[in-house]
Amino acid sequence: MTADEKIQFISPDYIYHEIHKHLPEIIQKTGITKQAAGKTLKNITKNVTFYAADDVPTHLFQEAVQIVRDIDIDDAPFVALHLFKRHKIWTGDTALINGLKNKGYNICITTQELRKKIYKSV
Repeated sequence: MTADEKIQFISPDYIYHEIHKHLPEIIQKTGITKQAAGKTLKNITKNVTFYAADDVPTHLFQEAVQIVRDIDIDDAPFVALHLFKRHKIWTGDTALINGLKNKGYNICITTQELRKKIYKSV
C-alpha cells in the first residue's frame, strides 16, 4: 500500500463549487486553456471525497459554528466535517490552528506535518 492510499482526503463540497465559480478568473490569470484547467482540477480532486452540507448532521454544524465563531466563521464547514468524520483538517491557517488549540482542539495538520507522516510511513 502506498502512502496516498493510507491518507483519505475529504472536503466540504462548497470548495469544489467555489473553484468552478472562479475557474474563468483562474484561467485568465494563469493563461491556461479551459480544457487544461478542467483536466488539472479533475486530477487534483480525484482522490478527494466531497461532502455536501446536508451530509453533516445539523447539530454538528451548529457546534462547529460555536467553536469557530470568534476565530473565522468561514471555517465552520471544515470543523463540522471534522466533527462528523473525525479527520484532521489540513491547513496552513495559523489563526485557525492556534484558535482551535487555545480551545482544546488539536484537530489540524499542516503540510509539513503531513509530509513527515507520509514519508515516515513509506
